[in-house]
Amino acid sequence: MLSGLRIEFILHPCPPCKDMGAWVTRARVLIMKYVIFISRMLCRVNIPLGNIMESQMPANDEAVMLSIFPGLRGKNNKTTARYIDMNACAARGKKRPDGSRYRNADLTDRALQRLHRRWGVATSFGGYLEDRRELWRGTYLKPDSAVHLAIDINVRAGTELTVKYPSRVEKIMHDPGQDGGWGGVVFFRLDKPIGKITHFLYAHLAKGSARVKEGAAILPGDIAATIGRCHENGGWYEHLHVQALTQEAWDKFQGDLSKFDGYAAKPKGAEHPYFPDPMVLL
Repeated sequence: MLSGLRIEFILHPCPPCKDMGAWVTRARVLIMKYVIFISRMLCRVNIPLGNIMESQMPANDEAVMLSIFPGLRGKNNKTTARYIDMNACAARGKKRPDGSRYRNADLTDRALQRLHRRWGVATSFGGYLEDRRELWRGTYLKPDSAVHLAIDINVRAGTELTVKYPSRVEKIMHDPGQDGGWGGVVFFRLDKPIGKITHFLYAHLAKGSARVKEGAAILPGDIAATIGRCHENGGWYEHLHVQALTQEAWDKFQGDLSKFDGYAAKPKGAEHPYFPDPMVLL
């Protein structure tokens, strides 16, 4: 049997490479490229692949209209979106010893897109001050500091975004960390404060995608940047993080990403003192 196999190989050599050593080298290179590709697709998330059950991802019945995605606008020049409590989805699912299934960015992206098509909306969003201890179980977040200080809008990588109100670009940054990082970030200052909100940020953007410069004015309709993929947005599934800041917060942090987070302990009042509800900015 072995001699037969050898004869078969001799009669039909690998066309691109006549010797076995070159064939093995080429095979190893192809395998390494495949491994790197799969690693990037899974965003280095070391959890078993599994199905994210769509039945575990409910949304409320009322659609809202968003203004900051020019390419996703439908009727009334707005983008339809529905709220989804992804922490509740994670809590309903079977517990995994290595953390939440939603850490797998690729599977989460695909599940969300199927849901958007089923619901007939362009996107979905997660709410302000949600307790996400189940959603991000197994990450750097501690259970008592997993309250979300922003709104996440689940849009695909490459989606362009603008601003709802005239603003000025304060700072453009990129956080290279892939374990719960910020990715690309743009800080804005509103021309006219809205209540306590004087500044806001867009995060998890594509690296180098900013279409504006620091100090420049930006008007509604002007493209600010685009949404980033998992390997450049901090290691998350594809979405936009919108966080509002008060003047006091800006004076204290000055856009230093190492000094604050998008999550914290639950505030005592209806809003966080530094980071108000950003829904008005959408």
